[in-house]
Amino acid sequence: MRRPHQIQPLIFLRAVRRFIETRRPDVAVVGHIHEGRGIDTVGDTIVVNPGALREGGYAVIDDDGTRLRATLGNWRDAQR
Repeated sequence: MRRPHQIQPLIFLRAVRRFIETRRPDVAVVGHIHEGRGIDTVGDTIVVNPGALREGGYAVIDDDGTRLRATLGNWRDAQR
């Protein structure tokens, strides 16, 4: 089952995926492919693409000391 805002499979560059699989960061923020807005995981890494800022996209990464949480927002929606 797909989670809300999940990034389409393989939408980000293979080189980025390889980096994530090799380095295994806690979180990776990507953004070159604007259509790929969403949140997904590669292994234990949270991968976040906030989408285009000019379209209002942004992401918030929360760390409560036990786990990371990522959420997407749109600043244009907040202004309405």
